[in-house]
Amino acid sequence: MVLLFTTTWAFRVRFHHACCKKFHSENGNELRPVGEPVFPPVHDWDSFEQNLENMDEQIFYRRLNNCTSPEEVLSFISTLQTLPDTMAAGALQRICEVGEKDGDERLPKEIIENPVFQALCVQFEQEPSNLSNTGLVTALQALTLLSVDPQSSLLLNLVAECQHRVKTGGLEVHSLCVLAESLLKLQGPGCATLDLIIYQLQREKLEDFTPEDIVALYRILQACAEKVDQHQTFLNKINSFSLSIVYTLSPKSITQMLTALVVLDQTQALPLVIKLAKYVVRHIPHLTNKELGKVLEAFVYFGHHDRFFITALEQHVVWSKLLPKYQVKSFLTPCCSLETPVDFHLYKYVMFGLIDLLGARSYFASKVLTPYYYTIDVEIKLDEEGFVLPFTFHEDVHKRVALCIDGPKRFCLNSKHLLGKEAIKQRHLRLLGYQVVQIPYYDIETLKSKLELVEYLQRKLFSQNAGICW
Repeated sequence: MVLLFTTTWAFRVRFHHACCKKFHSENGNELRPVGEPVFPPVHDWDSFEQNLENMDEQIFYRRLNNCTSPEEVLSFISTLQTLPDTMAAGALQRICEVGEKDGDERLPKEIIENPVFQALCVQFEQEPSNLSNTGLVTALQALTLLSVDPQSSLLLNLVAECQHRVKTGGLEVHSLCVLAESLLKLQGPGCATLDLIIYQLQREKLEDFTPEDIVALYRILQACAEKVDQHQTFLNKINSFSLSIVYTLSPKSITQMLTALVVLDQTQALPLVIKLAKYVVRHIPHLTNKELGKVLEAFVYFGHHDRFFITALEQHVVWSKLLPKYQVKSFLTPCCSLETPVDFHLYKYVMFGLIDLLGARSYFASKVLTPYYYTIDVEIKLDEEGFVLPFTFHEDVHKRVALCIDGPKRFCLNSKHLLGKEAIKQRHLRLLGYQVVQIPYYDIETLKSKLELVEYLQRKLFSQNAGICW
């Protein structure tokens, strides 16, 4: 392998040399790999061998994005004589993106063992200190898309170099955001370097962030929801600044921002929610079912009603599978609702008990709008073995528990009988596969301490579910 160093920031590898070790040519007209899949033929190798100093960067990325398989990417870059680290990182990322099939994040063995792919990895594994900031964090981001062993020398070297640059303040805003999300996937929210990154981001001027960086900030803080109190002052600044960039956001970015506001319980950011709602109306035809569901969840969570949004839904959305007899529209309206809103004080009291019982706020979701138009006060997800899952998990969910926190307004006057619409709602939820657990106000009123509340919730949840663990 021949490694070329042009400057301390541009680290290049001569792919032609790396690949030729496993190539042979009998007649001088065609090169084919030995024991490897045959790439599209290159009839005149020298005519395709290009120095990227003469290739426009936009052309490179346009050709790269046109590749639809790892083989195409490797075939394209194998024709290049040299490759700057930022473009090499982009190629690695594209290989990972197009290599994922049927939810399997692992690349095929023939791709991993391909000499061109190995040359890419060697470029980042050896002397990562010579990589540019963009090349470094982009390579790490690409590798997080794969099931790469976190203890591999490749990842360890990249992570160590990233940590060094964070400690020395050598990364700019965008690189810090990319690195933070990569570390979250590799090491989780408990990563010590993540706290340092967030601290550094707080010291930057928000005017220096791109809209994509602002949305990334929300995703990062959402993943650290348990520390929301520590970051609330920073969040207040972000919420205020975001009002000025809403018009630039894509449908996906608007959805992600709304989701983060819900997870982080930013009830004081209602002006931002209203402005996001105003712009999301224009994007309804382009929203996926999942994105639309997230938008609806956010509106219900913040109690926001928008008649233009409802009109747009009626025009563009075909009503996301329940039998008509079970369907009910649950949008809050100024005058009335088909559901009785949860009693706020009762909900807060129960929520604190659930946090003590389950260990963290991340193990249950609040005010969840189901795909069947009912709102669940609290939802808890279980896997097949009965373990409680974080509410952000969408895979491996075997059962959903719906807690109905029923205040006095959900009962008939001077009675312990549910109103008809509330009884029907709970019956429908059971028919739809939910395990319904009722938490009536008259039970809560008899509890004298927080300990009694936790014990009560444990009995209500776990006595009916011998298989539930937490």
